Formats: sequence, C-alpha cells, structure tokens
Amino acid sequence: MRVLLYHPWGRFDSACGASHTALAHRDYFRAHGWDVHCVTQQIPAWGVTAQEGERTITLDCTPESAHELGTALSQLLYASERAANDRAFRALAAEPWDVFFTTDVCAAPFAHALPHTTRKVLAVGDSYARRAATSELVPQAVREAEYKFAFGRVEAELYRLFTHVLFPTEADANAARKHGVKSARHVPLWVCSAHGAPSQAHEEHDITICGSACNGDLADLEWFYRHVYLPHLRACGVRLTVAGSVADRFPVADLRVTKLPSTTGAYEASRVIVAPAHSATGPYVSAMDAMAAGRAVVTTPLGLRTLNATGDAAISIDMRTDPSGTAAVIRELLAAPGWRKALGARAAQVPAVHSRERFFAALDAVWGLHTFAQRPFASAA
Repeated sequence: MRVLLYHPWGRFDSACGASHTALAHRDYFRAHGWDVHCVTQQIPAWGVTAQEGERTITLDCTPESAHELGTALSQLLYASERAANDRAFRALAAEPWDVFFTTDVCAAPFAHALPHTTRKVLAVGDSYARRAATSELVPQAVREAEYKFAFGRVEAELYRLFTHVLFPTEADANAARKHGVKSARHVPLWVCSAHGAPSQAHEEHDITICGSACNGDLADLEWFYRHVYLPHLRACGVRLTVAGSVADRFPVADLRVTKLPSTTGAYEASRVIVAPAHSATGPYVSAMDAMAAGRAVVTTPLGLRTLNATGDAAISIDMRTDPSGTAAVIRELLAAPGWRKALGARAAQVPAVHSRERFFAALDAVWGLHTFAQRPFASAA
C-alpha cells in the first residue's frame, strides 16, 4: 500500500496535537508494511515552516487571518484550492497513491484533486465550527446556533469528500453522522508518551506549561501568563516553567519564568502541569503527556475533551471565566503533596485506556471495511 501522508502544519512537533495524530497513524501504516511518503504543508505568513529537505506544499495566506478562526478557515480553503491546482501538487497527484491521509479538513481540495481510486482518510482533531463558536463572546444559544450552521453547512460537506473520517470521541462521530457523514468512525487516541513516572520524582519546577510552536499554544500561554500568573501567582513566589518549542516564541523576559527548549524531563520535574487549553486545536498533548508521567494536571474541559478520563484524574476548570479561582486551585495543589500524589496516581491510569493496542484495533476495524486490491505499483514499492 502506497500512502501519501499530508501534514498541514509544518514540521512535526511532538507537542502539537496534529503532529501527534499524524505520527500515530504513520506508525500504524508502517507496522503494516505500507510505503508511507510524508509531504509537509507550510504557510510562511503564519510562521508555519517545514523541515529542510522535506517535500513541501506552500500556501499563500494573509498574516492577520491566522488569529480569527472564521477567517482562517476560509483562507485555508481558498489557499488549498489554489495550491491543489499548482504545478507542485499536480506533479505529486500524478504519482500512484493507494491512500491519502491528512489531519485537517482544509486539505479537502487536495483530496478532491486525487483520483477517485485513491482512498482519502481524514483524522479529525478538532472542529473549526466548534472552536469559532466557543471563542465568540455571545450568549450560549447564539453560539450553539452558529456551531450547528457552520458545522452542518461547511464542515460536514467537506467531510463527505473523504472515504473515512476518523474522530477521537464517539460524540464527535455521532454529531457528524447526524449531518449525513456516513463515513464517520470513532478511533480513540493513542497516548504514546515516552515520559514515565519515576518512583521518586525530583520536583524542581513549581508549575510548568509545555507546548509546541503553534499559534494556539502560544496564545494559551500568553493568556495564562497575563491573566493568572502575573496577577495571582507571581507575587506568591510561584515559579513558572515554559517547556517545548513554544518557549522560543514566548517574548516575555521574567526572572521567575524559566524557559526550556525541550519537554524531556520537564513533566517528571514539575509539581503541577498546567494545560490552559482554549485556542489550541486537536488533542492537547501536554495534558496527555502529563498524565502518562503521573503528574498532577490543572487544565480546562477542552484539554480533556479527547481523553477517556475519570473526573478525579485531573482538575478541570474554565480558566477564562475564573482566573482567580484557577490560581487558588494551583496554590492549594502546590501546598498539598498528598493531593498531588493522588491526582498523579489516577492520571497514570489514563494511558491504559488509550493504549497502542486499542488504537490499532480500532484502525483495523476501519481499514477492514474495504478490501484493497494490490496494484502493480504498490507491490513493487
């Protein structure tokens, strides 16, 4: 089987939700002996760049559209449609592909440009309609109406261009089916963090925020720093550590803020992991990795949205509506090692529910829905 894995968000970053999903599926493809070719999309105006030497497709978007979800969706779709008709992708599409795989619905124009004999697979990390409605400062009824309209009239129509549409939660898959997306399937996440909880963790950092270089991770970090850390935690002597590639983009110079270029060892060395998920998309990797490391996690409902976790495995709070309450919970956790240990023990059980075996079994069921005839070029690959 020859697979074109189209990654829409630049270089692979282990702290990015889209990268996490793409790499998990790549491991599945390779485990079955399929021939996987990765193509990376870059958007220079948004700071989304690819690794040097990789096969790339470049989108031309305006800089300001990256920060407005409705504008970003339309910009990405129009730019993708133009790029799908450019020479670079036409040459790519001329090659024989059994499978086209991507993690963003805005790659639909590329899927549409490929022959109908190519299976098109979309692993959905998040919904543009849901995120746009959530960010609106309007009454709940208005947000729900906007979501239903945008999801049913835009996203669901794009989903129909794919052979399979894979969702991380059963609720998301059911919502798509209600809008006529018959190819919607639930595939649980694979929490494949390399971090492990040591028997006696050396807690060097008070609170740690880990993230990728994506705009959403940076926006979440900056909001937490301005609205929670500065007014409610810094004066109490709480130290903030920022780990991962998001640290390079965080412009603040603060003596009580430590910046680490990598997340390696950061989870195990932290008393509390904060995952202020709001603007970031897809699976919130820092919450997943923190749980795999058996750490105490303070996050938002969005940070746990794709995880099958019990209510006492992490502290979930709507940070945007209650910054002072968020800070109070963090201060209480820092002062209660027994509470942190109990939270970490329950969090460490979550990866067992999101194991490699369950992830692979769910994908086996999806791919088993069709019998793939081996073509001459696939056998020769």
